[in-house]
This record gives sequence, C-alpha cells and structure tokens, in this order.
Amino acid sequence: MNTGRFITPGALDLKEPSSLDALAIEGARKMIAAALEAEVQAFLEKFDSVRDESNRRQVV
Repeated sequence: MNTGRFITPGALDLKEPSSLDALAIEGARKMIAAALEAEVQAFLEKFDSVRDESNRRQVV
C-alpha cells in the first residue's frame, strides 16, 4: 500500500550497515568483480590475434 511517504536523504543512519545489508553489499561487490573479470577476459581473447611485426601482442 502506498502511503505517499518518502524517505529523505539523511533520514536513515547508514554509518553502520546491518548484517543483512553488509552481506548484500559484499555479494554485489563479488558479482560486479566477477562480471568485470569476465568482460576483460573476453576483450583480451577477442584481440589476442592482434600482433605487431615482432609478433608481440598489441592489446594487453
């Protein structure tokens, strides 16, 4: 049910997150890190064949 009330910035004391919040934050960090690692790996694999005249990788 929508009561029309809003939480204003500063209305919540977020200095110390609850255990559940801390768990969710840590899980989100891990998911983002895994997604970034996968994206970097895919990018490097895509350009693995790009080499210079000395056969050195141009994307590292």
